Amino acid sequence: MNTKFSTFVEKIKKFYSIFSLLLFLIIIFAAWFSEWDFIISLYKSIGLLVVLLLVLILVITYTLVNLLNLSEINRKTIIIESLIQNAAAAIIVGSAFLGVEDGYLAVSALYALLQYKILIFLWVINKFFYNLNLKNKKN
Repeated sequence: MNTKFSTFVEKIKKFYSIFSLLLFLIIIFAAWFSEWDFIISLYKSIGLLVVLLLVLILVITYTLVNLLNLSEINRKTIIIESLIQNAAAAIIVGSAFLGVEDGYLAVSALYALLQYKILIFLWVINKFFYNLNLKNKKN
């Protein structure tokens, strides 16, 4: 599409980018609210452990990408991928080797919900400081 209709692609790129993000958020929130009671029970039983796991992954990843002296875009990509790939791997490997009955899906589901909350939080913080930095440069 981009090769044959590059002008058209440029015109609709921003719309589809925003549309896909909104659609993704709607699906996540719909799933979250449809299973509200189950999710609350998960938070109460294993929430602290999952939060500690997420924090540990973020700290280790952040430390490693800074020690490797990577570019900013590579650091962000690796941090985001380290969070997202863990939930997907847990679901795939767990279902292949453990089966659905063993309860690992509850941990994976809670991890997935929390990872997206953390990613959205980090994105908002990043946008805030980026905009703040732009204002300071203008002054």
